Amino acid sequence: MNPKTMIWKRLLSFLRPYIKYEALLLLLMLLGNAAALASPYYLKVIIDQVLIEKKVSLLVEILSLIFATYIARILMGIASEYLYNWISNQVLNTLSLKLFNHIIRLPMHFFKERSLGDVIHRMNNEVNNVRKSLTGVLIHFINNAITIIGLIVVMCVLDTKLFLAICLLYPLLFFSIKRFNPRIKKLAENVKAEEAGILGHLTERITNVRFIKLFNAYDHEGNLIKNRFKQLVKLNIDGGLMLSVSKGISIFLLSLVPLVTLGLGGWQVIAGLMTIGTLVAFLQYANKLYDPFQNIISLYVELINTSVSISRIFELLDHPIEVKDSTYQQLDSPIKKIELENVSFLHQDKQVINNLDFTFHTGRHYAIVGASGGGKSTIVDLLCKFNIPHKGQILVNGRNLQEIDMEDWMHHLTVNSQGYFLFNDTILENIRYGKLNAGDNELVEAAQLSGIFTDNNDYHKRALRKIGDGGVKLSGGQKQKLSLGRTLLRNTEWLIIDEATSEIDSKSEESIYAHLFGNPAFKTIIIISHRLSALKYANEIVCIDAGRLIEHGTMAELIQKKGHFYQLFESQLDLTTVKI
Repeated sequence: MNPKTMIWKRLLSFLRPYIKYEALLLLLMLLGNAAALASPYYLKVIIDQVLIEKKVSLLVEILSLIFATYIARILMGIASEYLYNWISNQVLNTLSLKLFNHIIRLPMHFFKERSLGDVIHRMNNEVNNVRKSLTGVLIHFINNAITIIGLIVVMCVLDTKLFLAICLLYPLLFFSIKRFNPRIKKLAENVKAEEAGILGHLTERITNVRFIKLFNAYDHEGNLIKNRFKQLVKLNIDGGLMLSVSKGISIFLLSLVPLVTLGLGGWQVIAGLMTIGTLVAFLQYANKLYDPFQNIISLYVELINTSVSISRIFELLDHPIEVKDSTYQQLDSPIKKIELENVSFLHQDKQVINNLDFTFHTGRHYAIVGASGGGKSTIVDLLCKFNIPHKGQILVNGRNLQEIDMEDWMHHLTVNSQGYFLFNDTILENIRYGKLNAGDNELVEAAQLSGIFTDNNDYHKRALRKIGDGGVKLSGGQKQKLSLGRTLLRNTEWLIIDEATSEIDSKSEESIYAHLFGNPAFKTIIIISHRLSALKYANEIVCIDAGRLIEHGTMAELIQKKGHFYQLFESQLDLTTVKI
């Protein structure tokens, strides 16, 4: 099957639940058009019979029919408009939900390779384009096509020869449309790609407006976006010009129809081969062909744009997601050990993790240390199944981690990472994300343990206030405390803390770690930190450099060894307070 046909077939599947309503909408539109088609015939009867034969009673009947026709058209128009809005919004909701639920299940490497703006553009702009096509454009296209067929039938009945004469113009019209189609589609693709790029650029800049201010980069950023907008304007102007030329040629060819009708029809009236009423009616029908043909051309252009949107949406939907596979295994609880066997990982052809061998045992506390860019956070991503080893394997209780169901794995593991996901809601609701069915008492307890509130007055003042997009109303330390509160609420067997206290004061950090490491719910804790004070709770410290395991042992052993660990933390070491 043709790929284009396949795409439209898949898209129409979204209409299947509403097919009855679509059919009713189409019927209402067709009845409205049928009523409109009657008007020229009424005019023919009035000219040929009422005016010439002076039939007053027939005039009353015709006027009554015209009045009833107008009322029916108005009522059907109201009903069809309501039905159109209802269907289009239902389709938008269905498509948006499907796309969102698919996107959040895509593997992490997808988001590392894609622009956020491009993804949002597809979810919002492209879905809205498709929504319009699935209902408005598609229905109106069919409606106009059937209207044209109806007009053709009526015109054939009125005068076949005259109709065949004007038909000679339509091959030129279709040739013109086909000639411009590929160029219009290419321009539409370029416009959408540029729009997605601009949205990504704007999203990135607005999110990081703090840095624009800090570096006085106003003019630089203004020039960057100015150039992007100039390129978009050029593409839109080029596309508009192409559309104008295409439509102009089509309009010219359509405008020849009434000229041919008047010329040939007038000659037939003079020759006595046609009545004046028939000519007037035929001319009215010929003029009525103009609007549906013009609509078809405009709708066809919209369908070209929509086909681009459809392709961009299905490109996302066709990307494989992390699904529950029948071959995936449920994890036996509790976790006894996690083994990294000869694990290697490459990012953009660069070796990030190199033949790493290590075993984490339950009930112990670990610290992973190393220079920035050494691969510590990559190990976390590997343990979370966000990355897949290029070589070697990670075993959980002897089972390959890649064979364990992702959702089941996340029930056993909590990660508090450098980046914190905060949304524009209250502090307590942000904490609740760690355990969605948590009671209010649990939320308050987790908040208090995290130190996000200084005292009861502070709690009553701020607990139910919204924190702004990304927690913009909070300081860096408050954001980290809120994120830790979410972690405390979750209470899973294994906990990974990746630079989660870098902006918290030492006293608060000490209090939080004392609770975390003293909490029996967290059987195993893996901490990543550049602060020596955070490492003292670890039973074993793992030292990583350039993705390799350099050394491991207790803090006392590593200090005494004076190896890589000692060099990393020498400036923070106070040997008078460290027991060796």
